[in-house]
Amino acid sequence: MSNEQLIEYGKYILWFIFGSGIVLEITPMKIKPVSAFLRWLGKKLNGEVRKDILQLEGKVDEIQGDLQQHKVESWRRDILDFSERLYSGDVNISRESYENIIEIHNNYDAYLTKHNICNGKVDMAYEHILLNYRDKRDNGGFDIQCGFSDR
Repeated sequence: MSNEQLIEYGKYILWFIFGSGIVLEITPMKIKPVSAFLRWLGKKLNGEVRKDILQLEGKVDEIQGDLQQHKVESWRRDILDFSERLYSGDVNISRESYENIIEIHNNYDAYLTKHNICNGKVDMAYEHILLNYRDKRDNGGFDIQCGFSDR
């Protein structure tokens, strides 16, 4: 058998394999050779891209964690600073400032609850803030000192 005949037979065999793969692919059988080959080829071609995407996902998760931690620390600092203002005798705090710090505390508390964390220092500071808020609210302190109507 000559080389030309081998090449000719090789072409027929390749066409037969390719044609059978197509026939098997379109029939309702579970064997899908073309899809399997293309899936394998895709994984080989995109291996580096997939690895880079996984690395990026890890970095994004890390940045999100850092950002969340910064946000939580900011909430904590705001609550403690507000309480410190009250302890130092700052009486010119508006109702809106109190309501803002209450909302900040609600966000902070929800985060702590979700992550099963406790923080006694902020709890004590918040109790002090609420005590002062209720006192001002109940005794008309917002109307007199801040010029805001409580109605």
